[in-house]
Amino acid sequence: ESLAGGLEEAELLQELGRNTEAVEAYRRVLNDAGVPDAFRNPWLRLEELQRRTYEALTRYKLAGDYAHAAQLAEVLAPIHPRDRALELSAELLETWGRKQLAGAAEHFDSEAAALREEARRHLRSAGAAFEQLAQLRYTSREYPQYLWRASENFQSGQDYRAARTALNAYMLEEPIKRNSESQLRRGQIELAIGNLEAALRPLQSCLELYPKHPTVYEARLLQGIVLAELGRFEEARKSLEANLTDDALTPQSRERRDSLFALGDLLFRVGTQYEAEGGIAAGGDPSRLDPQLSLPSLEKSEAAYEQGLLQLEEAVLRYPEAPQTLEALYTIAESRRRSARYPRLRLQTVAIETTRRTLRREIDERLGVALGEYEQLQRRLQQKQEQQPLSEIERTVLRNARFGYAHTLFDLERYDDAINAYLAVTNHYHQEPEALEAFMQIASCYRRSDRPAEARGFLLRARVVLSRIHEEADFTKTTRFTRDEWLSMLDSMIGPGGEGA
Repeated sequence: ESLAGGLEEAELLQELGRNTEAVEAYRRVLNDAGVPDAFRNPWLRLEELQRRTYEALTRYKLAGDYAHAAQLAEVLAPIHPRDRALELSAELLETWGRKQLAGAAEHFDSEAAALREEARRHLRSAGAAFEQLAQLRYTSREYPQYLWRASENFQSGQDYRAARTALNAYMLEEPIKRNSESQLRRGQIELAIGNLEAALRPLQSCLELYPKHPTVYEARLLQGIVLAELGRFEEARKSLEANLTDDALTPQSRERRDSLFALGDLLFRVGTQYEAEGGIAAGGDPSRLDPQLSLPSLEKSEAAYEQGLLQLEEAVLRYPEAPQTLEALYTIAESRRRSARYPRLRLQTVAIETTRRTLRREIDERLGVALGEYEQLQRRLQQKQEQQPLSEIERTVLRNARFGYAHTLFDLERYDDAINAYLAVTNHYHQEPEALEAFMQIASCYRRSDRPAEARGFLLRARVVLSRIHEEADFTKTTRFTRDEWLSMLDSMIGPGGEGA
């Protein structure tokens, strides 16, 4: 009577919404019930107890109350067969984790990060449950499928090594079935772990063995990303362009969208590489280069920036709500600013005044457009910031846009305006390493304006700011140098009473 009454009590508590008490009541009933072989009760048959506790779990799941459902799932065994209880728990954790990941996008940065981490924890638990279930049902037809789901959940939960182990076990059991998806997943996992060369092999297998399979589009996209990370830009470009010229891939498809953004970003990286070959380091000044040595590389960089602009402008026009759009808008402005370096260097080699006027007009037009793009991007993000906190990516783009705006004023030789823009940057990031970059640029503006005393004053301020930045700050994440390198450089520029030349 106690057992049957306890089950009635648990169901009534659940119906009343007193779920913590209800789960505890179900727990007592299942603990008291013992094991199936010894279960004897004239008031409650074993099948009925199994059915009613399963229905209780289902009610929680349908109501979206995954926390109480998970607590109940933990105590279903041994009254429910262990493999059945484990299957219910795995499926519940999988559903819970996926719903949390989807819902995280609706929250602000800190809340979203916490939700994503909790979701991934549930997905990792689901992966472990499916892996255990596979071992329990080793001789069943479902064995490979449980391994597949284990790998899938481990991957979504970002336990990539466990995902690789489960996937390898699956591929031993099913070497042909789902092989295209398996090769793609292996490439995704190796890329996530950071094994770039290892990621290329399964992606290439997917492309060669299954050229007509739908997975080929994602494989091309990933192959392009991996090749770009390896610095094999021309191969990466061909991979991404293959998606964009494939008539079977519709403009609305995610793979085409992502390939277009990735190609624009790749071409920007190609441009920066050619700049580096031409002698322009990060933050460099093209006016100090030897035109004869640097012009060929800068001509190539300008062409890469122009081609990248075409891709990115099409991408943001076609996909304004895409997650890559904000970063693409920054890259567009930065490409425009950097593309002005080639005609600026050409000025040093041209004597004909009409050609010089044309080059100056071209420089001013590009920089003027870039200035407006940076300003518009800042305004967009600042307006959003007034309504809600920005995400980490949005904060990064806003910081870069502020610097880009100031750099563009510097390139236009509007030094007083540039000083004000850099000062605004230091106000926003006065206790962060990036403030040092702004102070350095202010000093450069004063030197260009033949005001060495003011330049030295700002270098001294930079050294004071450096001493106040938290010891744990990661300087290389947002600046060109480490803390010690900044200190050494500032000391050498300030000198023992010099003018910071």
